[in-house]
Amino acid sequence: MALSGKLTKTLAENLGAGRDGDGNGLYLVVDPSGARRWTVRVVVKGQKNKKGRPLRPDFGLGSR
Repeated sequence: MALSGKLTKTLAENLGAGRDGDGNGLYLVVDPSGARRWTVRVVVKGQKNKKGRPLRPDFGLGSR
């Protein structure tokens, strides 16, 4: 899985609160307190959410 390279180390260190994606479901989540963590969103084949759409849970990959 190739990353788009959108989030460089310098950019990631200077982001404000929010959720910023790097491509292919990889996100850096920055809390208002400044804590940062990586998450990945995946599609679970064959599973549906309550609205009947494909299930897309987020999985935590750890803090930086």
